[in-house]
Parts: sequence; C-alpha cells; structure tokens
Amino acid sequence: NLFACSDTKIFDYDRKMTNDYFKFLSKIDKVKKLENRKELSKKQQFVWDKWKLRLNHMLETKVVELCKYSQNNGFDHIVMEDLSQMDGSFIKMENGTKYSRFISLIGLSGLKSRVRSIASKYNQQVTFVQSYYTSQQCNNCGHISKENRKSQEEFECVNCNHQDNADNNASLN
Repeated sequence: NLFACSDTKIFDYDRKMTNDYFKFLSKIDKVKKLENRKELSKKQQFVWDKWKLRLNHMLETKVVELCKYSQNNGFDHIVMEDLSQMDGSFIKMENGTKYSRFISLIGLSGLKSRVRSIASKYNQQVTFVQSYYTSQQCNNCGHISKENRKSQEEFECVNCNHQDNADNNASLN
C-alpha cells in the first residue's frame, strides 16, 4: 500500500501501471545487457521518460487523494513513516524486485517533498517519523517482535494474539 490511514482507509498505488512499467524495464535491462550496456535509443528514452511522467502523475494524484480525505474527515495533520532508510533495503517484493529498486524507480524517494508541498495547499501539517519497529510493534499491547509480522499484509501479535492488517497496525503506531 502507498498510504494506510489509522482509520483503516488505504490508498494504494496503481499496481497494474507499476507492473507494466517493470515489464518495460525488464525489456530495457535485457537490451542493455545484449548491447554491452550502451545508451538507450531515442525511442527507448522517450518511452522511459513517458513512464516517469505517468508514475509522477499517479503519485501526485494519490497524495492529493490523501490530503482531500484527511481534510474532509476533519484531520489537519498527516504523520508518515520516513522511508529514506529503505534505500539500501534488500527486502524483496512478491515479484522479486528489491524494495530499494522499487522505491527508486517509481520515485518514492521524492515523496516527502511532494507530500509536504501538496499538503500545505490543503492546510495539512506533515510530520515524518522513523519507521523502526512500527511494523513489528503491536498497537494493542506494545510488544515488539519480528514474529508479529506474518507477511507483508498480515500482523498477528505473538504476545496478545491481536490480528490486523500490517499497514493498519503500523499506521496506528
């Protein structure tokens, strides 16, 4: 999920678009290997630039949706995990892509400034918190354990058996 709110509202990125983008990148990677990593052709560069614009637009649209939702529900403050330490992550997604590459390729590294900029237009304050243990800590009893995180989507506390969507649990923390 791109954004998970403490009231269980989820704003997900466009998974179909992202999957199509990764298919395109896979083709480019193969071409670059076959051609001894030569520069992209003008057409390939044009298509890649077009993909970047589409992804930027998708992210900005999702940030606007989040800000409107927050404003319409009487919230004036958005608190988000600071994902800057994910840049060196070796964690892999379901499709085998490393999160660090995913973050880089879809432009999540610039998400902080986008959120701040767009949120200010909606009179929303933004605070970034360190993400350490937010996905491993139970929002019910406070117990922290790697075993609490059953999968990318599932959270179940080994101490009190509290179950929740992993992103929702982290958003409450």
